[in-house]
Amino acid sequence: MFLNSTNSTNKLINLIYLFIIIFMFLMSIIYFNFFKIKNFKTINLKKKITYYNKLI
Repeated sequence: MFLNSTNSTNKLINLIYLFIIIFMFLMSIIYFNFFKIKNFKTINLKKKITYYNKLI
């Protein structure tokens, strides 16, 4: 009985760890994508500025 209960708690702890790892992974992906999008926008802005300077 005691062994069975410890086994179930271990499974629960493993599940929690797994959930935390997956959550961190997803957050890192979202974070990196957000920064890529921001950098992309700034790059586009710079290109537009240089383009307008050429026009002038």
